[in-house]
Amino acid sequence: MPVYAQHALVLNVPLNHDLNHRFFEVMAAGVPQVVFGDPALVGEHRHLAERPDVFWASTLEELEALVLGLLADPDRLRAIPVAPPPYWQLKDLL
Repeated sequence: MPVYAQHALVLNVPLNHDLNHRFFEVMAAGVPQVVFGDPALVGEHRHLAERPDVFWASTLEELEALVLGLLADPDRLRAIPVAPPPYWQLKDLL
């Protein structure tokens, strides 16, 4: 069982300002995530930024408000649908 699946919400901080593997691992674990960064990290794959299980915060104030809001209603947080990560052909990623 992935470590992420043990939690109700995962904070993802892409330190290199790129879309990291954790982004997809959290999806695969079936857990909503808050990404501390700009939705532009997804590049041309805009649908990833618009998923109902991915939340974005660009400032510490946004992050705090978002996390407090999500954790304030645990039942609603657990009810957020999390789809598996997309599957792409290797040739499409090159």
